[in-house]
Amino acid sequence: SRGISMDELIAEAVRCEHEYIELEGVRVSESSTKTLGDALLATRWPGQSHRAGVKSERYLVLKRDIRGSNDVYASLKLACEAVLAEVDADFPYDSLAITKNFISSPHLDIEDKSYQFAMAFGDFADGGELCVEARDGTKRWMINTRERLARFDGRSVHWVRGYTGTRYSVVWYVNRKTK
Repeated sequence: SRGISMDELIAEAVRCEHEYIELEGVRVSESSTKTLGDALLATRWPGQSHRAGVKSERYLVLKRDIRGSNDVYASLKLACEAVLAEVDADFPYDSLAITKNFISSPHLDIEDKSYQFAMAFGDFADGGELCVEARDGTKRWMINTRERLARFDGRSVHWVRGYTGTRYSVVWYVNRKTK
């Protein structure tokens, strides 16, 4: 007999009936939100996704540091920095996941070393919330991240609810050990 894979366990957990606890992310200043939203619209996406196998129209992984005067993503990185600084200026993120029309099935970010922050933008409707399940499986949160910043632990099962329209997202995360 074969063992049960992690993907099968996650899929089973998601099929279970749970009531969602609805939450709202934190609003940041309108100017920071607009600057980041504009930077997302102006993003020069690479020809190939940075995450093969992930369902997304576009998926870009960036390191936090600005790599000289030729860094084509400098304005996007600075806009991300400004948004997060309003909520947690000391969060030691080292990477950003920038997506367009990301379709997320339940998953774990097992390489993360800390919690994450996430924010969504766009004209999406009929869903698009970030869903997170408690590690013990007893609770589920559905978090509105539309132009709102939410902190969650990506090492817990999480996903994005289906939606219509265009949805951009930014995730600030830590993959290296912090001091």
